[in-house]
Amino acid sequence: MREATGAREGQAYLDTVVILTAAFLVCIPSLFNGFPFIFIDTSDYIILTPRLYRSPFYQLFVFLTGFQISLWGVVAVQAVLATHLAYLVFCSFADRRLFLAAVAVLAIASSLPVFVGFVMPDIFTGIMFLAIYLLCFEWGRLGTLTRAYLFGVLVVAISVHLSHLLMAVGMTLFSAGLGFWQSKPTRAVRPGVLVAAAACGLAALASVGYNKAVFGRAELSPAGQSFLLANLVGYGPARDELRETCPGAGYRLCAYQADLPANADLLLWRPGPFVALGGFEAMREESAAIVRATLRDRPGSVLIVVGQNFFRALTTLAPAANIRPLAGAGEDTAPRIAALIGKVYGAGDEIAFTASRQSRDTWPVAEMNVVGIAVVALSALIILGQIVLGWRRDRNFSVLALYMAAAYCGSSLICSALSGVHDRYQARVTWPLVLVALMVVARQLDRLRRRDAASDLAVAAR
Repeated sequence: MREATGAREGQAYLDTVVILTAAFLVCIPSLFNGFPFIFIDTSDYIILTPRLYRSPFYQLFVFLTGFQISLWGVVAVQAVLATHLAYLVFCSFADRRLFLAAVAVLAIASSLPVFVGFVMPDIFTGIMFLAIYLLCFEWGRLGTLTRAYLFGVLVVAISVHLSHLLMAVGMTLFSAGLGFWQSKPTRAVRPGVLVAAAACGLAALASVGYNKAVFGRAELSPAGQSFLLANLVGYGPARDELRETCPGAGYRLCAYQADLPANADLLLWRPGPFVALGGFEAMREESAAIVRATLRDRPGSVLIVVGQNFFRALTTLAPAANIRPLAGAGEDTAPRIAALIGKVYGAGDEIAFTASRQSRDTWPVAEMNVVGIAVVALSALIILGQIVLGWRRDRNFSVLALYMAAAYCGSSLICSALSGVHDRYQARVTWPLVLVALMVVARQLDRLRRRDAASDLAVAAR
């Protein structure tokens, strides 16, 4: 008994060392940058001011992990969470001794270190997909504490971004269907699916409760209709709807229809008609009405746009696309965000941000994008091969490959339909694909090692 207990404690200690080492490895790019990566939206997350269009739960995460001392605390926690879940998935099918080698590849050639280093909720998209997989398909291998931990991580991951709830519900349903299709015993799949569903429900209740308490609206996303309107205007269907129904429809936006930009981001975030009419708060009801009318009158046009954006999004995935100076978003943007960082986290962080490679535009963006896109393409081929060629002889692992492929496609569909096509949306979910591809390679190396060992034994026996 003592020996078994000692062995478990030794393994737990070793696991901790491996995870912390892996977390450090994926932080190296942001350390090389000289400061965590900053996106223009970061300014909304490093303060606790309510925003109709932002999740308050990532604001809270940043507050609790940065301690208002340094944003490096946020990066450190994100790194530990991401590498821990990657470790749990990796050890389900591959030799744990190869994990650090796999993480070294991820740190060099995937989007993982980029989104670990960004003070943005994007890293939680991949974490969410891994947590749902572990709960739904590895439930029987997990201890009680690990199950509870994954449930908590999943609730947080769903809550920190407005798009995550749709993805989580979709992948939970997909997991239930996949488990049924592969004829797994109900008792092996149902508990994890129910726990994942409970996490979705709790995250939804938290969002509705917050919106009711702060904005007086018991809704999942009070700003959701405005994002969808901007997307439909930018890609055409809502613009056509306004052209044909104005001024009779009575929309306030009718007076500005000739000035509407053909870009969702320009409509929402730059001075123009939407901002002039009061922005997210004042345009909430009208946005919903225009979206409903567009979907009712032009379903074919909307479906065409959704389909086109979906296929474009599948290949729009440059990992370093947003490691750029923030000045491109407006001349005062970088100084304003630097001053905000200094106000919240002190002069040291402000100086480090201003001196970072991102701010000085010396980060190797082009090189990182070329490597990252090439590795994702290779990973996609490896995963496709695993699904097609390995389904019969290696069913359980092929289920993981199929699950991650479905998660990637689901993310592409939801994000492109709701917010348009952006590299960031897809790049943030490519690192789990690379992880699975590395697991395929690790398993193949293990097979070769065992075959060589068997051959050596056969020769020795002669």
